[in-house]
Amino acid sequence: MCFLLSWLSVSSVSCAAEVDETVTPVEESSSAASEELTGDWTTGWYSDAEGYERAFADYERMRRPMAVYINVKWCPYCRVFEKKILSDPRVRQFMRDVIKVKINPESGRREYAIAARYRVMGYPSFFVHPPNQDKTIQLYAGVSPEQFIEIFKKTLK
Repeated sequence: MCFLLSWLSVSSVSCAAEVDETVTPVEESSSAASEELTGDWTTGWYSDAEGYERAFADYERMRRPMAVYINVKWCPYCRVFEKKILSDPRVRQFMRDVIKVKINPESGRREYAIAARYRVMGYPSFFVHPPNQDKTIQLYAGVSPEQFIEIFKKTLK
């Protein structure tokens, strides 16, 4: 199932490269952001269905990028993605002004419904809602931190 997700994610990544370049990335200054880097990668992330609702309300109000990470506890690929990508200081620094939410679809019906809305077919699944756009782009999780940042940046253009 993870292979299928990888293939689907690569298709989505190619779409990210074709995004209109009129939107600029999020500003790179915040005193609270440096504090966020001292904890583990989940510091500053909303969680589950209630968190998703708050994150989406923030996204609509602030028009900042929103990241949605969908994972399950038993997935070894999710743990690798968390350890190698989401925990990387460069990725955490890059994402410090992004609205972030993590969802485990096995934790409840509402969480399952959110994953279904994104048409999740495997784990990990990572989506970006660019600011001021009415689309969602799925990012491929099997890349280096540098590649992840570059692909994410392309979704913001």
